[in-house]
Amino acid sequence: MVGLTPFIEQQGLWEQIANPRATNHNGSTRGTPFPPMGPVPWDRNYTPWLTQVGTFRCPSDPNVPPGNFEAFTNYAACIGDGIASNNHSCVNQDGSEATWCTPRRGGMDRGFFVTRRETRFRDVLDGLSNTIACGEIVTDNNTLEINTVVINRGSNAAFFSDPAVCEDTIDPNRPQFHVAGTNANNWGASQRHGMRWADGRPVMSSVTTIMPPNGVSCSWSGDGSDCMVAMGSRHQGGAHVLMGDGAVRFITDSIEAGNKNANAPNWPVGSSTTLPGMQSPYGLWGALGTKAAKETEGLE
Repeated sequence: MVGLTPFIEQQGLWEQIANPRATNHNGSTRGTPFPPMGPVPWDRNYTPWLTQVGTFRCPSDPNVPPGNFEAFTNYAACIGDGIASNNHSCVNQDGSEATWCTPRRGGMDRGFFVTRRETRFRDVLDGLSNTIACGEIVTDNNTLEINTVVINRGSNAAFFSDPAVCEDTIDPNRPQFHVAGTNANNWGASQRHGMRWADGRPVMSSVTTIMPPNGVSCSWSGDGSDCMVAMGSRHQGGAHVLMGDGAVRFITDSIEAGNKNANAPNWPVGSSTTLPGMQSPYGLWGALGTKAAKETEGLE
């Protein structure tokens, strides 16, 4: 999102981010200026991170950031149908390779975008028109609504092998909501889904193609952990996606999404049934989220 700003009439904001900044959000002078490209995305002293970019909001989502709060996004990068290690894709924070994670490569990097890694158009072997690049999300309104919240599973990674377990907290009397008391991904006031447009971690600004649009989302530990994040919107019956060729398509909640009880690709590690390069177990929806699994399914 940060890199897009100069291309969406936000050159002034980009200049603020790309250069050192010696002023806090409250107008006071900093002893040590913020470095070019800014501090961590949750630093509320940094004005650019609190600047709401209108282009990153969908008019159908009424949720409004409170004062002195990181600004929101309704658009997220598609990272495919993998879960294990999709929060770092086997790259450490300093950019070095996480060698312990090597056996998982190929399972969490199947999407158009890959966390902490570069993707080029030439990597999209299934065709740009057949691969989802980005999708809509609904910002968390703190009501436990299914399509707004990422549920914290409390270090329980069972959904890696059976994504449908994330549906166990749905309220049978209010099927669009989780039951009261469900552990939502909101340890801090700004750690909810879509609440930091500049935060690239999957819980904040990425989506997977496992659960269909407006389905459940969950993470296994926190806002920086591996997760399954469904697309969603306030539009009736589905959500918009951006294909790799620039086309915008509306995907209904009823899109064919295969077996939601299937292991996410490359989980468990070394499984002979989930080798890298396998076709997505999540039907047409999963196929649209992978870039190089030899799936040429498209949207008519």
